[in-house]
Amino acid sequence: MIFDPDSYTITIRKEDVDGDLLFVGRVAEFPNISAYEETYEDARSILLDGIATLKTIADEEKKSFPLPDPSLAEEFSGRPSLRLPKSLHAKIARLAEKEGVSLNTCLVAAVATYVGESDGLSRARKHRPGSDKHPPPSATAGIDSSPEVIRRIR
Repeated sequence: MIFDPDSYTITIRKEDVDGDLLFVGRVAEFPNISAYEETYEDARSILLDGIATLKTIADEEKKSFPLPDPSLAEEFSGRPSLRLPKSLHAKIARLAEKEGVSLNTCLVAAVATYVGESDGLSRARKHRPGSDKHPPPSATAGIDSSPEVIRRIR
């Protein structure tokens, strides 16, 4: 197996840290690796570098290195069942219609933003019917514009 730091479970989300709004990154397989940075890209870069550095040290010391968590592919179908209050369902449906995206894409944007995964929408588009259609830029802008979706849903 070829080593790929991107295969590990990385989460990055904006958090208030002592009054500063920072991108806080963590690696599930390595609880001791974390990043507190002003940009998403810097946090991700530091996490990937941390994983690569640990791998280099393990190789130099001829120690085994933990593999990425395989449970994601085995345990989760990517199709959770979700119950919403009717009023929230209606708000999300109106927002999705206004943005020109499916209800599912709108929900994926909200959840991806909440858990700090910037590529949640791109993954959703790859695996949904009609993925050759391109939603408007406001629906695909990634982590910087996705919080708007959360604010509008509330």
